[in-house]
Amino acid sequence: MKRFDHWVFLSFLLLSLNLMGQDKWTLEFKPGLNFPSTDIGETSLQTGFGFELTGAYKISPQFDIYAGWGWNQFKTKKALISEESDVNETGYSFGLKFKNPFLNFVKTSYVLSAGGIYNHLEVEDRFNETLGDTGHGLGWQASVGLEYLIAENWSLRPELRYRSLSEELTFINISEKIDHRYISFGLGLAVSF
Repeated sequence: MKRFDHWVFLSFLLLSLNLMGQDKWTLEFKPGLNFPSTDIGETSLQTGFGFELTGAYKISPQFDIYAGWGWNQFKTKKALISEESDVNETGYSFGLKFKNPFLNFVKTSYVLSAGGIYNHLEVEDRFNETLGDTGHGLGWQASVGLEYLIAENWSLRPELRYRSLSEELTFINISEKIDHRYISFGLGLAVSF
């Protein structure tokens, strides 16, 4: 059922891109590296990786509203439940972006954004069996980045982002409050319609 929700969200996003006017919409794919600043219980997380697909709508020359879906994975340094486990974070993001030209460079702008996330964490073993889950919960994120125009309607977007999610993780009938925080560096490729 979870996968169905993702496909419905993406279908509506792509359909709305076709229905709206020129240069009002942006679609961005952003892979990135994630550097955790907290542990999960007594378990240390290693540097993670993931990606996000985001759609944005221009509400003024400098402001966009955005929504997206992302997946991030973190390996553990010490096993949470079994010898090998991963912590996967999936869910949605939404918020407001501010974009302004950078030092009068024609092709470069700086971008600031702030918003929320509606994500959940899953602990999976080496067989991809779910051992623990937080359920979806609200968190927040903020980022700073650049946008560099590489061709008409196409741009590269390096970004540094901070994310925070506090939820209750349940595994083997034990619940523990966790604060999942990390810094992410991503390089996005965006196209405007």
